[in-house]
Amino acid sequence: MNEPVDKKNLLTWIILVTLSLVWGASFFLMKKGLVAFSPPQVASLRISFSFLALLPVLIFKFRKVKREKLKWIFLSAVLGSGIPPFLFTFGLVKLDSGFEEILNSLTPLFTLLVGIIFFQFKTRWIQIVGVLIGLTGAIMLVIANTDFENPGELKYAFGVVMATICYGFAANILKSKLQQEDPLAVSSMVFFLIVPFALGILFSTDFIHVVKTNEHAASSIAHIIILSVFGTAYSLVAYNYLIQKTNVLWASTVTYVIPVVALMLGVSDGEPFHLIYIAGMIFILSGVYLTR
Repeated sequence: MNEPVDKKNLLTWIILVTLSLVWGASFFLMKKGLVAFSPPQVASLRISFSFLALLPVLIFKFRKVKREKLKWIFLSAVLGSGIPPFLFTFGLVKLDSGFEEILNSLTPLFTLLVGIIFFQFKTRWIQIVGVLIGLTGAIMLVIANTDFENPGELKYAFGVVMATICYGFAANILKSKLQQEDPLAVSSMVFFLIVPFALGILFSTDFIHVVKTNEHAASSIAHIIILSVFGTAYSLVAYNYLIQKTNVLWASTVTYVIPVVALMLGVSDGEPFHLIYIAGMIFILSGVYLTR
C-alpha cells in the first residue's frame, strides 16, 4: 500500500505543484459560479462539463475498463467526484474560498486514518508526524477564520470536513483496488457513471430559468467550464496517476499546498488576510516535506 517514492522522479513533483495551482484556483472558480447559480446547480454543471471534457477519452478507453472493477470505480466516483462538489459549493454559501481550501487540507489526515482502519495501510512514523504538523497548521488557520459568536456557520464547515473524509475513502480505493488500471480509463468512467445523477439534479432545479434571466449566467458558466475541464476532469487524471506512481498519503498532501494559492486568490478578490496565515503555511509546508 505505502510504496517508496523515487526521489529522482521529477514528474511526481511537477504534477503535485501543478495540481496545487489548479486546485488552489478551484474554490475561487466555484465562488464565481455561485454568482448566478445555486450550489446544487454549480456542482451538477461541474460534473456534467467534466464528463464532456473526458468523453473523447472514454470513447477510446472504454474497452480497457474491466467489468469486475466497475463497482470500485463507481464507489470511487461517488465518494471522490460525486458527493464532494455538492458539499464544497454548499460550504461556499457562508465560507470564504480560502478558508474552505484550508479545511480541504484535512484530506491527508483522513486518508491516513481511513487507510489504517479499513485498508490495512502501513506507514512510517515520520509520515504520521508530517500529517500532524500539517494538520496543526490547518487548525491554526481555522481558528483565525472562525467566528465563535456565530456557531451556525459550523454546519458549512462540517460539510467541507465530510467532503475530505469522502476524499480519504476515494484515494484508498484508487490505490488498493484500481492500482493497475489505466488512469485515463478510470477517470473518464468516473464521470460517465455519475453524470446521469448530476443531470437529474440539475434539471430538477430552475436552471433553465436562471440561464434565461440572470445577467451573470454566461460569466458563471464560463468559470464553471474552466473549473470542470482543468480543475476537475484533467486534474483527476493527474491525481490518479500520482496515487498510482507514489503512495496514497503523499499524493493527498497536495491539499496542504493548495491553501497558499487559494488564500492569494481570495485576498485578491477582497477576502481578509491575517498574519497567522504565515505561521500556518510554514507548518503546512513542513508537513508536506516530512510526509514526502
